[in-house]
Amino acid sequence: MVAGEPPERGRGEGGDCAVLWLVMPRSGRTRVEAGHGRGGAGAGLGGESGEANCRSQTNNGTCDDAPGQATIDHRRSGVPDPRRLPGPGCCGRLVSLEPTASTKPGGRVMTSGGRVNAAVVQAAPVAFDVEATLAKVERLTAECAGGGADLVVFPEAFVSCYPRGLTFGTAVGSRTPQGRAWFRRYWDSSVDVPGPVVDRLGRIAFEHGVHMVIGVIERDVGTLYCTALFFEPSGAYLGKHRKLMPTAAERLVWGMGDGSTLPVFETPLGRLGAVICWENYMPLLRMSMYAKGIQIWCAPTADSRDSWVATMRHIACEGRCFVLSANQFVRRCDYPQEYPIEGNHPWDAVLCRGASMIVSPLGEILAGPEVDGEAIVRAELDLGKIAEGKYDFDVVGHYARPDVFRLSVNEQPMPAVVVDHAETTRPPSGSERPSQPPAPQQEPIGSPRESL
Repeated sequence: MVAGEPPERGRGEGGDCAVLWLVMPRSGRTRVEAGHGRGGAGAGLGGESGEANCRSQTNNGTCDDAPGQATIDHRRSGVPDPRRLPGPGCCGRLVSLEPTASTKPGGRVMTSGGRVNAAVVQAAPVAFDVEATLAKVERLTAECAGGGADLVVFPEAFVSCYPRGLTFGTAVGSRTPQGRAWFRRYWDSSVDVPGPVVDRLGRIAFEHGVHMVIGVIERDVGTLYCTALFFEPSGAYLGKHRKLMPTAAERLVWGMGDGSTLPVFETPLGRLGAVICWENYMPLLRMSMYAKGIQIWCAPTADSRDSWVATMRHIACEGRCFVLSANQFVRRCDYPQEYPIEGNHPWDAVLCRGASMIVSPLGEILAGPEVDGEAIVRAELDLGKIAEGKYDFDVVGHYARPDVFRLSVNEQPMPAVVVDHAETTRPPSGSERPSQPPAPQQEPIGSPRESL
């Protein structure tokens, strides 16, 4: 805070709200909001105003941008302690495909936007070891934040691994006991959502003041899913995206997500979403994301081929959005010694070269592709470039032909079992009684009476 200058206080746009202005020597004016607003900008820290608390606020409440000059006492200032903020909806709002005021021209999110410092992590996890992998996530996030990152993106299946080259003992018509044992080990190193690992990742995001997108292997009932998790700087878990279509042999161990986890989050950084690996080749999925106005397209992946680089450039150009592709750089030695990988690989052999990269809305490569080892790929994203790009191409706007082509998206959860709790009804009486007796029911196909 500038010496001798008291903080301003004002009203939030959505209700009663105390506003504390902190003037930082390097970062300029930063607004921190608090209060019980009736919606809009008054709801929570940053609310839907898109103006969040100081990015580099640490556990002691001191901003790293001006050490010792800006301290918030959360017990006295009226500004809520980020460690006690509510979950989803605090700084990130889920974007719907349905038109709303915020998605129409003139809404806040249609402005050209500011600048975002993005960091894409290219590294290998500690395979099958959740605790060691989380320690590495913390170290890498600290390194990204130390370089000024507002957003940190990790690769696909980072917690705890992408099981590259593992057959899980499967051939058509048979499974081996050894393969089942490896699946159990994979299951044991997977993540409950929500759960302790999600809580730990939220704390990491909070401690380093960053938005985070990270690939995990999620377990739910009896199935594993390849999932991307989203966190905001308050530490709140925003939500998840489950991979819709596992690729090839991935379907042996991962289930398919449904349309209920196709989020684009409206955050202070911009509209943020993720599409995992070869989902990026699904044109209709891409269209559904473009329709939500995605600005920062995160692409956690396991593909490092030259064709993937071309795909990332195409999506950035097609969607007029920034694309951040995060892949693992993996050697044979990053897996356990006893890991039964297919093929004869030297201990230090490179199994995946990474090729992580960041691409502009016109398809220009801003950083990467990095192929020489573990790295942090960084770039500054000028969101104003999105408006410049849409000047001549908006695939869901002036360059669309809805009179010829239309896309229908089912975003309802599709569970295997739905329980209908029917109300108790009385037998019909009087004129409600049927005039004809009910027809005899036919035996369903595949009933026990049929011989198989």
